[in-house]
Amino acid sequence: MIELSGHAQEQMERKGISQREVEECVKLGRLVSKQVIEGEMRYARTMPLKDKTVTVVYTLRGDRVRVITCYPIKRKRWKI
Repeated sequence: MIELSGHAQEQMERKGISQREVEECVKLGRLVSKQVIEGEMRYARTMPLKDKTVTVVYTLRGDRVRVITCYPIKRKRWKI
């Protein structure tokens, strides 16, 4: 089960990230960071999509995944 923090929900709305994209990133994205913050293990995964790369930061709480934040990394378009 995936649970979204208030901050993650705000970021999703502001940045145009769907819940499906967040869930796919948590399940299939590449692990890019794993560190202990405030006594809690946090993970960051990233996943390239068609027009952006999404990064999701989350923690595990029992059998739940709690998404702390998420954000897109926009790709720059090359001008020819």
